[in-house]
Amino acid sequence: MRFSIQSIVLATSSFAAMGASAASSCWATSTGVGGNFPSLADMHVDAILFCTQFAPTNPAYIVSSGRVIFGYQSASFSGSFASPTSCLASFNAIVADCYGTNLSRPATLGGTINDAGGAHLVISFNSGAKL
Repeated sequence: MRFSIQSIVLATSSFAAMGASAASSCWATSTGVGGNFPSLADMHVDAILFCTQFAPTNPAYIVSSGRVIFGYQSASFSGSFASPTSCLASFNAIVADCYGTNLSRPATLGGTINDAGGAHLVISFNSGAKL
């Protein structure tokens, strides 16, 4: 059986698109909002920790109502993710859509997304005091 490069690329991009079912909804912020925020690099590390350790298998990290606080940010979810990969795609979609491209300060205060597996994910880039 032969596969062309185009069909492999098309299949790969189709699977990637299935990770998050919709675009993120971001929370608007005003220019007067102060506070501490995680860096963009911190958000990517936290995405991996949240999706591989906190969300699927370790309820000991859950503070209340499915809310996990790490650094200055927090994440909470309801429902269940299709897989850790689907969780990671959803988390990174919020970061890409709502944090923006600034390396040290997000464009908004957070966002939400509905995962294709049935989870609703909420990320706040500033949960108050650093934990």
